[in-house]
Order: sequence, then C-alpha cells, then structure tokens
Amino acid sequence: MVSQEAPLANRARLQFVESLRGLAACQVVLLHYCAAFLPVLARVPGEAHFPGEKWLSHSPLFLLLDGYSSVYLFFVMSGFVLAPSFLHTRQAVGRIVLKRFVRLYLPVLAAFVLALLLLAALPYAKTAALTHARSPWLDFMNHNPMQLQTLLQDGLWNAMLAGYQNLSVFSPWPEVAALMRVAPLETAMNSPMWTLHVEFWGSMLLIVLALAQRCLPGWLSWPLALLLCWCAGTSQFLLFLAGYGLYQLHAAWQAASSRMATPAGAVCVLLGLYICASKQVPVLSAGWAQLGQLGVYHADSDFHWQSQLGALLVFTGALLCVPLQRVLSHPRLVALGRLSFSVYLLHFPVLISLGCLLFALCAPYSYGLAFATSLLLGGAFTFVLAYWFERWIDRQAVTLGRRLGS
Repeated sequence: MVSQEAPLANRARLQFVESLRGLAACQVVLLHYCAAFLPVLARVPGEAHFPGEKWLSHSPLFLLLDGYSSVYLFFVMSGFVLAPSFLHTRQAVGRIVLKRFVRLYLPVLAAFVLALLLLAALPYAKTAALTHARSPWLDFMNHNPMQLQTLLQDGLWNAMLAGYQNLSVFSPWPEVAALMRVAPLETAMNSPMWTLHVEFWGSMLLIVLALAQRCLPGWLSWPLALLLCWCAGTSQFLLFLAGYGLYQLHAAWQAASSRMATPAGAVCVLLGLYICASKQVPVLSAGWAQLGQLGVYHADSDFHWQSQLGALLVFTGALLCVPLQRVLSHPRLVALGRLSFSVYLLHFPVLISLGCLLFALCAPYSYGLAFATSLLLGGAFTFVLAYWFERWIDRQAVTLGRRLGS
C-alpha cells in the first residue's frame, strides 16, 4: 500500500495521485466485503447467494470492486512517488532507510494493536458469520493461535519485515524463509499487511537503484537497472521499478508536451480498465506463459499478472491524460486519498469483527440486508477510525520519519 510522505515534483499538478489512492482503497474494501459474503462476485471460491453473481463478476461492473488491480496500482504509485525523494536527497543511505522504516512500521504496529483489540472484543463474530456466508475465503483468514509468541511474531516481525508464505521477499529461498520465520498468511491478524512487507522491500529496491543512478556513471547504472528488472521478473516488485521509470519519463513528457498525449493517455486508461475487468486476455496469457520462466520472482498467476499490467496501463494513461487529472484533482477526492493509507490498514480488522457481527445478526432475516448493513456500517466505522488514525498515527509517523532523516 503506497504511503504519502514523499514530495512530488510539481505536486499541485499531481494531486490526482492522491485521488487514485483513495478510489483504489475503496475498491479494496469493497472486494474484501464481497469475498467474505458474496465470494462468487469477488471471483474467489464459494457459492452464489443471488442469481447473476457470476455474470456480474465478469462484467465491467467488476471494476468497482477490483481490489486486485488496486493493490498493484499502489505499488506503481509508490515507485512514482518515492523516485524524487530518493533521487534528489543528500541524506546518507542509512538515514533514508531509517526514515522509510519508521514511516511504515509505526502505522503497522498501531493497526496491529487496533486489530487485536477489535478481535479480542468480538472473538466469535467470524464464526457466526460463516454459518450463513459459507465463504472459504473468510474461513481461511485469521487463524492466529492468539498466544503471546505468535502475536508478537505477527505484529513485530511478519507484518512488515519477514512477510508471509508465497508473498515474502524471501520466498524463493526456502532455507532463508525458514530462518526468517516466514509465517502462513492465515495466521496474520491483519492479512492485507502482506502488502506493507512488499512496500518496504520495494522501497529498499528503489533506494539501491537511486543510489546507483546518483553515484555511478550511466554505463554502469543502466545495466544495474536492467538486472534488477530481470530479478523482479513478473512479480509486484517490477511495478516499483516501472513507477520509478515513469517518474523520470514524466519529466520528459512535461518538457515536450504533445497533442497526442491526451488521446494516448485515454487509450491506455481504457485498455488498462478492459484488462482489469477481464483478466482473460489471450495474448497476455501467452506472454505470462513465456515470461513466467524469467527472473527470480514471479506473479502468482496469469490472473495477477494481468491485474498488474492493467494497473500499470491505467496509471500511465492518467499521467498522459491531463483532462482526467483535472477530474481526479477534485478536493473531495484528494481528501479521500489522504485517508487511503489508514483506511487500508484498518478495514480488514473491522470486517472480521464488527462487519461479521452485523452480518450474522441480520442474515437470518435477509441475506441482502445483512451484506448491505455490514458493508455500510462497517465501512462507515472504518472511515471514522481512519480519520483519527491518519491524524494521530499516520501524520506523526511521517513527522518522526522526517526528523530522524534530517
């Protein structure tokens, strides 16, 4: 999940990035509520509860809850936002790493504590909801033994540093993963934290690249960039590098504006949205079959590979399409973007606790009413928590990180 402390060149013109964050966070929230209670609509295993769920899940309306692509969009935006911060700083590498670590780690810990409190207050809410929802996705999540050792390991270590099985930076090396105590995802108190692990190590990847670009001649730095791209393979780490490259290309696009930029951007956005909605484009599937053999890291599946490409195209198109940027720069959308990091960190614990409780209470009367009540009231509570979390935790983490890095 992309954080928002890094400065942007010409930030006023790039406020649309904040708005994209906010809209993407809302997609993730909606996806997880649907995965819990309407799994077929979310394209996860489970049974349909309403006629037409499968049809809707393969229609353009799926874009409203395509949190899969939204997560990858976060990674592209991270590379774009962090590039100027890492390229133009005069700070020592140790201070840059410390600043980034503190900025991410403090909100992760605070969100973990809130998750623990919510789940301790409503320990049986998920079980009660499962009797009606029968969602394998919901059943899979949140199986921490709730012992002191496993809780400390999850909150202090796995959530950001070691990661979770098949999603960790250490996964390609089983011996290293065992040494780092990489845990199964189902033991996570707050499962979306796997993205914060990717965010942190993706940031470290960009620090290495920026340092090479600042200190080495071009004939050495560019081969290193290509080597990092090869290592990233088809994984989400490639998206950080793509965002980093888009920042540098964006400066050139601004300097040499063309009448073709807006039409080209609109085409990229539409093509990206089509890929995100379908995730079954044959030519991309063929590409995945070939490219999946390259590099150290790989996309989990063709489904996720196409989600990554769709997200990258959408962001590239938004960079080119100035009219779209103006629409997205509406103050209310920008304000939503400022809450996006907090919403992302908090929505899952609320879903597993309060959301499941509301669903279980209403499901005997009406399944549709139960879903709507859980989503609306659980979502509203998430945004209330996120408002205070952003104010008292997120901002303070940014401030502390800057002080440590200065």
